[in-house]
Amino acid sequence: MSWGGLFAPMTMLWLALGAVALAGAAYLIRTRHRRVEVPFAALWEQVLAEKDASALWRRLRRLLSLLLIIAMLLLLMFAALDPILGLSNKGRRHVVIVLDASASMTATDGGEAGAGATRFDAAKALVAKTVAGLGADDQLLIIRADSQATPLSRFSSDKARVLAPLADAKPAQTPADMRRALATAANALAGRSNPMLIVISDGALPEAMMPAVRWTAATAAATTPDAKAGELTQVDLTGIEAHYLSVGRDVANVGIIAFGARRYVANKEAYEVYLEVVNTGDAAAKRKLVIANGSTPVDTREIEIGAGATLRQIYRDIPSSDDHRLTATLLPLAADDLADSFALDDAAFALLPPRKRQTIVIVSRRNEFLEGAISAYSNIDAEVISPEAYESAPDVIATYDAVVFNDYTPQTPPATHALYFAPDPARSPVPVAGELAAPRITDVATDHPVTKWVTLSDTNFDKAKTFAPRRDRGEVTLASSLGAPVIVASAHGGFRQVLCGFSLGGTDLVMRVSFPVLLINALDWFAGDNIDMMTTLVTGTKAQLPLGSAIGFAETAITTPSGTSTRAPVIDGILTYYPQEVGFYGATGTDGGDVDFSANLASPSESRIAPQTTWTLGGKQLTPPPAMVVSVSRRIWLYLVIIALALLAVEWFTYHRRVTV
Repeated sequence: MSWGGLFAPMTMLWLALGAVALAGAAYLIRTRHRRVEVPFAALWEQVLAEKDASALWRRLRRLLSLLLIIAMLLLLMFAALDPILGLSNKGRRHVVIVLDASASMTATDGGEAGAGATRFDAAKALVAKTVAGLGADDQLLIIRADSQATPLSRFSSDKARVLAPLADAKPAQTPADMRRALATAANALAGRSNPMLIVISDGALPEAMMPAVRWTAATAAATTPDAKAGELTQVDLTGIEAHYLSVGRDVANVGIIAFGARRYVANKEAYEVYLEVVNTGDAAAKRKLVIANGSTPVDTREIEIGAGATLRQIYRDIPSSDDHRLTATLLPLAADDLADSFALDDAAFALLPPRKRQTIVIVSRRNEFLEGAISAYSNIDAEVISPEAYESAPDVIATYDAVVFNDYTPQTPPATHALYFAPDPARSPVPVAGELAAPRITDVATDHPVTKWVTLSDTNFDKAKTFAPRRDRGEVTLASSLGAPVIVASAHGGFRQVLCGFSLGGTDLVMRVSFPVLLINALDWFAGDNIDMMTTLVTGTKAQLPLGSAIGFAETAITTPSGTSTRAPVIDGILTYYPQEVGFYGATGTDGGDVDFSANLASPSESRIAPQTTWTLGGKQLTPPPAMVVSVSRRIWLYLVIIALALLAVEWFTYHRRVTV
């Protein structure tokens, strides 16, 4: 028996003795009747004789009243101790169960939980079995581990409450960040009595991804930066009893571990696809591989992959179509050629940015370098007009996809995308701060779509205007001379603009390769077509994508492959998002445009589904937890109070019936 009350048992004992003493004293000093002598004693002899015969019984009845009062007091004091039948608190264990919810746990070889059950189902059954074997006084916490570490409850000895969230728990479509999960478990167990860690997983985690673990406390401070960094990345499991339970049986799997597509630089109307398929089994496998553009198959072929081999395939010169969504699927060759138990990597998704021909107008005096560089770009239809022609009909510019202003700046910015060379300070859409003579470009924003692959460090200028970009209007610096912005970009009001502070007649940039690259990048950025290769995202990892003309801090709506809607932050036009599902996503840009992207598992470690029956962590092999003794714990204070109330009822009844008086 253990105690859960606020006072120590010895303290309650002294309080009980004091209460009994007070009850006895109150009983002894009860009111006595005054004796009065009357004549005719002979008449009372018979009555007194009867009273003497019953005196002993009367004393016993009154003593019974005292005993009832003392029993009630002792029961109430004992109930205040909150007695618990079961394990003593001194043996209480604090147990954290790390439940692997990574993608490999979706494999349907969890036979322990029934036919067609996943490994995650089998893991949940093991959790329930483990919890059932814990002592009634043990404290339990369950952590779900995928790309994040999510506690499903708080420490509790209420098994039903701890297990309730498991009913709705599902495996993820991401790899597991086991280091984060173990670190969360270690923090939760820090300072608690009898800590125990139980990891339930298929162990499909390569050695390179195993978290660094320390089982003993550091004996001395690190003396080198590398040693200090190593200590910071280690998970401290000092003093924690750790165990491992394995799930899963199958080892064979054929899956797609890489899938991407890109357009050709020279021919924007075609693209090529790269694909990797791995066979993790110990026997050769055959599959049908289908590449489809939307609902239209592009290529269908039979493939055979040797045991443990990887097939790499490139599909070249695939023509574009209106649907830019690409899908690769692995299918069984025949009805008797059953697919493997892990279906999540049997399909992969990729996409290309939608292409469209642009119509632009160049407002300029004749400049052969500018016109020649743009005409070399086959995806653009260009027209040249003079500034006077523009002034006479400025509204016609809105019918073009973009406009290039060379040594001319209109009074009112056009309602379309625009590229400026040497803008007029009085009319410039971005404020002009000053002018530099013979500037040298010292910094280029190579991560921006307009200035990628552009080299300006050795370019000569006779002069250039400098700008004062305003961050709250989405204006950023693309190139600067000793910190003074010379080329800036703006994304505001649904239109994009690039402003170059120099004139094409005062620079040798027009003679360099960077000039047509800069023009093409700017026009592609205007069209939202600045990505020739749309890299497929990996589930569970942070992705950053350009998204429209977002300004400052904002949010955008994301539609997931399952059809649900969520929100994601957008900072300076860059979307930051953690994809959790395999498939195609849709994001609505702040300028009203839609941006699609895709995500795949793309994890060779998750595709290698062979379960690990043993798990070595930090040089220590983890074993299954020992058999646990089930104990029954019950708080009995309520029953004691009920008995005390019953005695009080007996005392009240006997008193009013003159039994104990």
